Amino acid sequence: MKAYLQGFIYGDGAVYSRKNVKDYTVDIEQKNKKFVHIIQNLFKLEYGKEGRITTHKGLWRLRIYSKQVFEEFAAIKRFPIKAFRNLSDSDKILFISGLIDAEGNISRRRLRISNSNKELLTEIKNFLEKMGINCGKVYPNTKERRVWILGIYGKELRKLTKLLKLYNKKPPPRPLKWSRGR
Repeated sequence: MKAYLQGFIYGDGAVYSRKNVKDYTVDIEQKNKKFVHIIQNLFKLEYGKEGRITTHKGLWRLRIYSKQVFEEFAAIKRFPIKAFRNLSDSDKILFISGLIDAEGNISRRRLRISNSNKELLTEIKNFLEKMGINCGKVYPNTKERRVWILGIYGKELRKLTKLLKLYNKKPPPRPLKWSRGR
């Protein structure tokens, strides 16, 4: 599940340090308290670090204080494509799952992953297509500058959701097929 955390923190986490006081922090903020506890449990399982959950401006904040964890996630933030390429195929799926939980928007008919790194989204698109999942183009978001979107639609979305391990965003159930009554 490290790869899931890597994708999630890359998408929605913050890493920062104050070296003069030896403070190395990985930080997330979410509205969903239950989801923050899931992330806390994953950190405890993978790194042996539980962190601390607090509230801040109506959000739930998880802070992990660890130089080792900070350095790993800071490297992923700096070199996400290299980090993604070095993962096994199963870990790439987990990374994508984490990124979707952080930056995804999912409905019955489409999934959109938004991110400022066009090259990473293109790398993800190429990987998914290698796995037999056809994706749309990586295109610019018209509302926010410097944000790119990767879309996955229809039957391809159903194929992808069978592979994903999502905690925060669940695809809605398939719509009922209507038949004409006679």
